Amino acid sequence: MEEKNKENRQRLMDAFASEDFQKEIYQYRSDIELELTKFLEWMQEELKPSQKIFHSPESRIKSKTGFNEKISRKDYVNKWDLSGDIRSIQEEILKELSDLIGFRITCYFMDDEEDIYRGLHRYYQQIGFQNIELNFDEGTEQANGHKLYKVSGHYKGKVSFELQIKAMVHNVWGEVEHKTIYKGRQYAVDSNRQQTVTEEIFNILKASDKQLLALFTYEYTKEDMIYGLFAEQTKDRIAKIADTDYLAVHYKGFFGIFSAVFYTAILKFVSNTLVDQPYTKEAAIMARPDSRAEKLASCIKKEFVEYYLQVQYGIAQEVYNFTDYEEFIVYLAQTLIGKGGLAEEEEDAVPAEEDAFSDAEDDESPAEDDIEVFLNLLADKLPGARKGRK
Repeated sequence: MEEKNKENRQRLMDAFASEDFQKEIYQYRSDIELELTKFLEWMQEELKPSQKIFHSPESRIKSKTGFNEKISRKDYVNKWDLSGDIRSIQEEILKELSDLIGFRITCYFMDDEEDIYRGLHRYYQQIGFQNIELNFDEGTEQANGHKLYKVSGHYKGKVSFELQIKAMVHNVWGEVEHKTIYKGRQYAVDSNRQQTVTEEIFNILKASDKQLLALFTYEYTKEDMIYGLFAEQTKDRIAKIADTDYLAVHYKGFFGIFSAVFYTAILKFVSNTLVDQPYTKEAAIMARPDSRAEKLASCIKKEFVEYYLQVQYGIAQEVYNFTDYEEFIVYLAQTLIGKGGLAEEEEDAVPAEEDAFSDAEDDESPAEDDIEVFLNLLADKLPGARKGRK
């Protein structure tokens, strides 16, 4: 019996390794891939713009080493009919080896795997393949508890294959798990630890997938686009002022502080630049400085590193004319007061002298805690700019 098994095993390996048989398998792979590509072309039209898939499936043919391992693990020597000639054995391999040819549809994000799986099922029922039959009854739950969207198939009723739908991140983790856990080459005393680490890698990759999806699907507003163009058009000049190409924090701070008062001017600047028209700067519209703004301006110069303020001044100078740096700092103080909801009262407000609860001295100068509110607001917009704070 043992001798017969060895003989059959060798016949299996010889039949599989035959050069002509390998060429035949490669041709089948090409034919199946062509039909699956038609589905992918259809699927491209069904997905949302934010959902992306590769235009052609990836594929692989079971290697000789993999085939040798599997016929032992699955006991195919005793399960398959190997009584015929080499061609009949090859036909048995084609029909019964479920993963002889593997195909993979790759998408960008894990959340899209199920949509593509459902799309494949819909396509199969409503349109159908010319020579492919698929089985959707295998389920999607793996032994490790993770989802795997996979179907088995037959081509022309005689060639088995499997089709997986995986996101790029899922592919990375699958390779790690397959090589370290599923197909570990030897027993390792720390196998449990390896499995724990592998699971942690999956969680990290899954979190990364979510973050990348959030970035990819973020819908930019008109203001986002305008600010991005403004930064692109002015970055070379601002880089000289800042003495660095790392300008994101400076522009982000500027837009956070001045978006409301500078937006119209920035829009005009960008529009003119795009059509190669000169942009004429106007003087910044400033309220008449009062003691509140002047005191806050003094505190800003004292509390903040001048480098950061000079860069903000440089960006502001791209769209407005300021007499000098000192005037800009007062303008900055007035803007912060306005953002803090403590701007000068409107003309129709009750005059201070008619308000029985008002304090004339308090109106002339902001309380110390008000000053701190404004300084904290500026520090939030310009991280690292306030002295003594990281």
